[in-house]
Amino acid sequence: MNAAKFPLISFKSTEIKRTNAQQFDAYGEKSSVVTAIVKGDLTLIGVTRPFEMEVTFHDKTGQTSKGRMVAAFSSFGTFNRSDFGVVYGLDRVGIRRMGDEVMVMASITANRAQ
Repeated sequence: MNAAKFPLISFKSTEIKRTNAQQFDAYGEKSSVVTAIVKGDLTLIGVTRPFEMEVTFHDKTGQTSKGRMVAAFSSFGTFNRSDFGVVYGLDRVGIRRMGDEVMVMASITANRAQ
């Protein structure tokens, strides 16, 4: 890959589809955990392909010292790097040096802007 020419990987969502709204957590307490599939376009080294991620909204986690609401999200998705033309280290004369599948995981804590 050419990090100097393509320093960023970008994702632009095109669709969010809620998959459930869990009413109670594992302890039987009320919870507003929500899961969704987020679809969009992933761009890597100038190549754009469809990509989807499973996203979980982990309830509101409280407030900042300035009184802003804080929320937490986590997400997970996979893609094959060969789909973007990144083939270095894939099968060469029967030797696999690197896998093709890339796992994308993110944990995000956000607060509402004033």
